[in-house]
Amino acid sequence: MKIEFIHWIIFSIIEAVSVVYCYKKISRVNKVNIHFTLLCLGIVFLTDFTTIIHYSVRYMMFFIQPLFFYLYFFKVKKVKKHLSVFLALFLSLAVSSSETFFSVIISSVTGDKFVDRYWGLFYIFINIISLVFILKAIDYFKFNFKYFKKIDFKENIVQLNFYLLFIHLLLNISHWLSNMKNLNSFSSMIATICFLMFMSILFYLQSIRE
Repeated sequence: MKIEFIHWIIFSIIEAVSVVYCYKKISRVNKVNIHFTLLCLGIVFLTDFTTIIHYSVRYMMFFIQPLFFYLYFFKVKKVKKHLSVFLALFLSLAVSSSETFFSVIISSVTGDKFVDRYWGLFYIFINIISLVFILKAIDYFKFNFKYFKKIDFKENIVQLNFYLLFIHLLLNISHWLSNMKNLNSFSSMIATICFLMFMSILFYLQSIRE
């Protein structure tokens, strides 16, 4: 039981670090505010440990995660509303969509029994792969959030916010369906589609910038 708890702590920290480093990467800053780091840790730990109560509570926390980021950017950092919404949804999906995608792909290879037996190490591995992948993807598409703060891109960002919200809703539906054995394959397909849709956003952002 102790080793499982330690695994839980480790992959939760990696998940929080993923959000922090994604924000650092897209904002092109050398240092992230300690308050944002603590916010990420708090959100991730709260979400992960709600599994103790019930999976439905955990999924509900997944759903409202972007709201905490939005309130931080809009109320604390004084970022414009449409940009705060974009940042909140982008950071949440950058981590959750890639983690869900890689967990679906790798679990289909290893099998569910392997995942159930070594779930702690499995999710630590998944979170590390997701972190490396999303940071490399941001570099590949040369995404710089500061560039899109210009008023010229406001209409594009507003449109993307609806697109990101749709992906967020779809990914959460996938999470709910994954608990139903007869719909597990369908939920995996939805998770894959969400990941591809998110990656298409990075491609779109690169194209409108150029």
